[in-house]
Amino acid sequence: MNNFQISIGIEYVALYFLPIVLLLFLNRPIKRLMKNQQRSFRLVDFLLPYLLLNIYFFTINFYSQNWFLVSLLIHLFAGFFLTVQLARKKRDLSLVHFFHIWWRYGFIIYFVAYIILGFKPVGALINF
Repeated sequence: MNNFQISIGIEYVALYFLPIVLLLFLNRPIKRLMKNQQRSFRLVDFLLPYLLLNIYFFTINFYSQNWFLVSLLIHLFAGFFLTVQLARKKRDLSLVHFFHIWWRYGFIIYFVAYIILGFKPVGALINF
């Protein structure tokens, strides 16, 4: 294995572990910062676009298929289902509340997908 292949492998491993490291070390400082500014943003709100882009990147480069559109459609249909459930339960629909819950569910779903999709290429690069 030459140096070029090793450096690409290190970059993939760094891309894979970056959200996990950010969640471990920057979650509290960002939560404190947003609390001081009276905002309800959390680190997971900022990580979701990163996860979406890397899921696209991993599926194109390592699986030779694009599952990004399918995952977005599933996320949209889950949002419609969530809207119907919230409207039926509360008899009122607050868009802020809906998007807040939908974005957090999206983070959970995409974080699990990110871990699963990235485990195969990263595991192959570090010889699991």
